[in-house]
Amino acid sequence: MKRRIQSIVLCGLALAVNQVSAMGNDNPLVFKAMLHELEQGEVNGSDETIQTWDAELWLGYDLQKWWLLSHGEAEEGEYESSRQELRYARAFSTFWDYFVSVRIDDYRHQDNTEWLGIGIQGLAPYYFDTDLALYSDGEGHSQLVLESEYEWMLTQRWVLVPSAELVANGSDRPQYVEQSGFSQAELGLRLRYEWEPEIGPYLGVQHESSLGDTAQERRSTGEHTESTRWVLGVSAWF
Repeated sequence: MKRRIQSIVLCGLALAVNQVSAMGNDNPLVFKAMLHELEQGEVNGSDETIQTWDAELWLGYDLQKWWLLSHGEAEEGEYESSRQELRYARAFSTFWDYFVSVRIDDYRHQDNTEWLGIGIQGLAPYYFDTDLALYSDGEGHSQLVLESEYEWMLTQRWVLVPSAELVANGSDRPQYVEQSGFSQAELGLRLRYEWEPEIGPYLGVQHESSLGDTAQERRSTGEHTESTRWVLGVSAWF
């Protein structure tokens, strides 16, 4: 699996270098770093606090880019899990890219998982920021992840951001207490005040729920299948 990941990364780099050699100054190299979420939230009905981050960095040209995505979570200041992903994306229309990627899920109390992914990302009608990816770990397990977010400008400074994520597994993953089919859904709503164009504090609510057979399996082991937390955080870009 690791050799396959290395081959994909090297092939992507070779393709990028080949494209760069054919480009002129009218298509400059640009980059952007975005901290979508840096927040702390308290789980409703308990004293548990959760800290999360969601960030990305892209580097490239008009038609092709490298993306580095990072998402993670800590509980009571103790690291719990993270997801790191490296993507090579290329535009196939005005608002859409296809991509290939390498993703690593890191857990505090479980073995890491390495995935290879393919998918599309871009703006759906009515400007919904959408990401659809299919992953495989090379050991018979697959995962489909759909994410969507919308920024609703209430005023020039106040922005309401609803978001959703849906996860489906192609097979059972007993080690992670996940069954085949739809396994997890997340819904969020955040109200951001853009103090400056590059930085904005926000408050919001995040709801997570296990679905289908995964929810039943977790109930049988005494795990919670739903949680809601109120969050306070900040987003920024440069």
